[in-house]
Amino acid sequence: MSVELRGITKSFGSLVANDHIDLKVSDGQIHAILGENGAGKSTLFKLITGQEKADSGNFEVGETVKLAYVDQEHDALDPNKTVYQLISDGNELMKLGNKEVNSRAYVSKFNFAGSDQEKKVGVLSGGERNRVHLAITLKEGGNLLLFGADQVIIQTPYQQVFDFGGIFVAQLRMVVIVTAVTLVAVVTLLLLKTKTGKSVRAVAQNRHAAVLMGVNVNFVSSVVFAISSALGVAAGALIGALLALAPGVGESFAVKGFAVLILGGLGSLPGAILGGLVLGVSESLAAGFLSSAYKDVISFLIMILVLLVMPQGLMGKK
Repeated sequence: MSVELRGITKSFGSLVANDHIDLKVSDGQIHAILGENGAGKSTLFKLITGQEKADSGNFEVGETVKLAYVDQEHDALDPNKTVYQLISDGNELMKLGNKEVNSRAYVSKFNFAGSDQEKKVGVLSGGERNRVHLAITLKEGGNLLLFGADQVIIQTPYQQVFDFGGIFVAQLRMVVIVTAVTLVAVVTLLLLKTKTGKSVRAVAQNRHAAVLMGVNVNFVSSVVFAISSALGVAAGALIGALLALAPGVGESFAVKGFAVLILGGLGSLPGAILGGLVLGVSESLAAGFLSSAYKDVISFLIMILVLLVMPQGLMGKK
């Protein structure tokens, strides 16, 4: 019994989910597929189970292989049935291989004892739903088991896709872009056109001179902290609308945010915007023409090259 993948590639538009994946699973082996959210783990499982079709590459599945997949979404679980009904199909005895076992005893082995077996599936936690799905999967007798992490999917009303001359952009992504541009415009107007904004710029340029001119530095610091916090919350919400969320998902964005500031020039709002565009476009081009594995390398190489030539950044003051 074995499953072998060679050079498997799968893309969704310009997004490369799996890039030339090689994997061999033989009898008795255990493999862990590790990667950050959005790295393509679930897509790979869907390719193996036949839910998705690869753009290129070869699959070899042994004749005796029987796949069983405990996925992230649990779509097959009827929320109106109880745990016992769903696992046992309402039968007091169930067949496991060549043996008949008591259904309630089998269900209890998955930590559903007593009244827990009468819970409706629709009210279960993510972990409990995982256990129900696992019990059903093992009952079916698969000899190649695939396990995905539990995930809660929140549907949005923004499901359309717009076509801009052959460039397809999802409606949700458009909403995120428009919201981000609006926030940048509001912050720019605040800094350039309001008294508070002028105070913020004065403190940033020369704190002691600002104090001598009567600027309340403590108040300005509080305002800047509040605005920064609000923008951080907004950025998290916008990122969360596009990516799967999990602890640690923001680490890479924090590093890239620092890179954007250095690339554009510290203290320059237009520089930050330009730096973000340069970094984003370079990553997309690297993923499209080379490999998604090199996108981070290419973007940081560009940052290093810019700093060697222009240490102040693209729009920073000399």
